[in-house]
Amino acid sequence: MIVRPLSSAGFAVLVLVLAAAGAEAAQPAAPPLPKDVKAFVDRRAGCDHWAGEEPYDADRRQEIARATRRLRCDRLERDERRLLKRHAGSPRAVEAVREARDGSL
Repeated sequence: MIVRPLSSAGFAVLVLVLAAAGAEAAQPAAPPLPKDVKAFVDRRAGCDHWAGEEPYDADRRQEIARATRRLRCDRLERDERRLLKRHAGSPRAVEAVREARDGSL
């Protein structure tokens, strides 16, 4: 195997690639969402899922009704307003709540 030295251009590219990889690794991870926001986002996803289910017979209709009651889907709008007010100073929390509503998550 013949090993050739890097040209100055090749060396520069290598340095840029390694610097970019190091910069990505050095980026701090986003802080976790507050627990109440995470719970709301998960709840919204569950409600969205069950809202799209077809109640093709009585058993299925009951299953859907139980799930939407358990998830408190009828209170999503009120809870969303409360979370947006509570976390108004946290752009990340507000964005997560709004993205959950819009189905972006």
